Amino acid sequence: MIRPAAPKEFPALLDVQIACIRDLTTTYTQEEINSWVGYLEKEGAGRYAAFNNHVFVDETDHIAGFVSWSEKPQERTAAIECLYTLKEQQGKGIGKLLLQTAEASLPESTAVYVRSTLNARPFYEKQGYHYIENTTSRAGFKVALLEKNHATRYQRTTANVN
Repeated sequence: MIRPAAPKEFPALLDVQIACIRDLTTTYTQEEINSWVGYLEKEGAGRYAAFNNHVFVDETDHIAGFVSWSEKPQERTAAIECLYTLKEQQGKGIGKLLLQTAEASLPESTAVYVRSTLNARPFYEKQGYHYIENTTSRAGFKVALLEKNHATRYQRTTANVN
């Protein structure tokens, strides 16, 4: 079941994100993973308060994944800030459902951006996102920048990327 996340659940979101990052050993070095985890731990669970958050809960009401997104309505842009599904729940369509939930909340003319882990790039491309370039995250590791533009009349500029 997908539902909005309650602020009291933000620590669980952080736990899911960190668990997923720790599993990225085939894509990132242990040093990069440690740096990213340290960055998130320093920011803390309060970081999710700035975003729209929805969770997927399993049959035992445990959070198995979540999506966080931000919007800039005046610029007709949005960003998928986080999309994580626990390793044991991956491959079941949960990530796709979470992404669709975020996208469905946005006006049709919104350009959506995501800074994806390098290994998740194919997932986003299957969902209609187009690769722009590799860039460096705020935590200092390489990510893929992708976009999905719902209206071709709006020009993408890097200034609009969150």
